[in-house]
Amino acid sequence: MCYNSASFDGQTLENFAKAKLNEMKDYPTTESVTDPKETVFNGISGYQFTIIGMGRHIITLLPHGQNRYFMVNNSSMDPTNQGYEKTVEKMLSTLKLI
Repeated sequence: MCYNSASFDGQTLENFAKAKLNEMKDYPTTESVTDPKETVFNGISGYQFTIIGMGRHIITLLPHGQNRYFMVNNSSMDPTNQGYEKTVEKMLSTLKLI
């Protein structure tokens, strides 16, 4: 799991999510992508899309202050069903942006 926060330079978060998706889908390792969709993450409205390539990456973009975003890249997988995804879900459920 990775986190990042930066400015989206005066764009709407929706347009920034689309631009970020277009950037990531051009990576040589990207096999497929999903379009950004609206999501609510711990009570915060944002956008989410999935990239498949060298694993599965669920990208969530949330507004964080004025013209800033917080990005969560959830690349956790649990192919042998040992509870990793549930652990990550619990961790993410405690996330608060201040």
